Order: sequence, then structure tokens, then C-alpha cells
Amino acid sequence: MNEIPHTVPSSSTAVTVSKLGYVGFQTQDVERLVDYYTQILDLVVVESSPEQVFLTTGFDHHCVVINKGDTTARTSVGYEVWQELGDAQRRLKEAGYDVERRSDIAPATPDVLLLREPDTATPLHLYQAQEGSGVHGYTPLRPTKLGHIAAFAPDLASMQGFYQDLLGFRWSDTIGDFFVFLRCNSDHHAANFMESTTHQGMHHIAYEMRDLSHLQTMLDHLAAHSYRLEWGPGRHGAGHN
Repeated sequence: MNEIPHTVPSSSTAVTVSKLGYVGFQTQDVERLVDYYTQILDLVVVESSPEQVFLTTGFDHHCVVINKGDTTARTSVGYEVWQELGDAQRRLKEAGYDVERRSDIAPATPDVLLLREPDTATPLHLYQAQEGSGVHGYTPLRPTKLGHIAAFAPDLASMQGFYQDLLGFRWSDTIGDFFVFLRCNSDHHAANFMESTTHQGMHHIAYEMRDLSHLQTMLDHLAAHSYRLEWGPGRHGAGHN
């Protein structure tokens, strides 16, 4: 029997995530990465400085944050949560996790809980809502939203337990014994993890398109700019996306 998608807060977990909000990257060449996101993927710069740039696909203030740094890495993942943050902080601490309450994470999220994934130590930002971006309407190219983030995990069971038991995610799919897909709302998955002790960091990131025609327009645009497809287009199995 198929599970019912998780759409309401759960009282059995410390926190209930309701939405994938954003991903943060670090790069030595901020200008080059911003150029890729604006000229190739058609995202919009909402706020920027020489050290940090916030980009959006639409209503929310940002779905991508680009930070200047010495290495290239995924630096954070932001999730919207159901709970009032004071209650969420208390419950996370009662569950035995170190958590900070911060007001300096981003201009559109002045109240954020910061905790870290087990094993990877990736910072997770939990917040109730983002301010609006002021960006409206659709374009022929721009994705509609950040869809999901896949990453490597040295201990898949530990990571899955963390997301399900602490953050309220639900299991959606598994490939073999090494790849798990987790959801936080009616979307098939917002987070997925591949077990590996030889690889670390991000496996891939997905952006949602409106329909097949929208996807085809983007593929033509990528080809015109000499970007080669690594896979697809086509359904990749789990999630049928």
C-alpha cells in the first residue's frame, strides 16, 4: 500500500519540515557562477555583494545562495518548518542536538535555527518563511522552483533516521540498499542520499520545470550554449521525474 504524502505537522518528531527552501554554494569565482545561474538557468539576482549573492526562481526571496570562499562546496541547505522556532529549538535540544538561533543568516530570513547533518556536518537552516522576492510571472526558461538536493552520506541509515525521526521527513523510495528518497510534502522527494565512503558532498541538484515543453526549451537553450547533457531527458525511475 502506498504511503499518504506528509502534508500536516507531526507531533512525534522534534521538527516538521514543510518545504525545501534553498541551497548554498561556496566558490572562488562568484562572478562566473552567478553568470551561469542568470545567463544559462535564467534565475534572478535579488540581492548581492562581492562576497554573497542571493538568486531566485520566483516568489521566495532566494533558492540559491552563492558565497565567496577558498573551496568549491555545498555550504548549506534551508528548510521551511511548520513549528514556531522557539518550540522547535527546545524540542531539538531535548532530542540531544546542538542548535543555534541566528539572526544573521540571510536578509529574508531574520530568524533561523542552525544545526548540522550527522557525519557530513552540512549546516541546515530551519526557518518559518522567507520574505518575497518581488519577482513575478513566468519566462520561457526560468525553472519554477528548486526541486530536490541529492548528496552522498557515509552512513545511509543514520542520515535517513536523522531526517525522518528528527525533521519529520517520510520515506518515498529506495534504489537497492544505497539510495534513499525522502519527502517533506506532496512532492515525491526533496532530499535524497546515496551511501558512499569514497565520495562526499553533493551528488546533484534538481530544478522543476512547468512541463515537457518548458523542459525542451531549456534543453535547446543549454545546447545553444554548448552544455552537454549527462543523462536524459527521460524519467529516471524513482519519482518518475
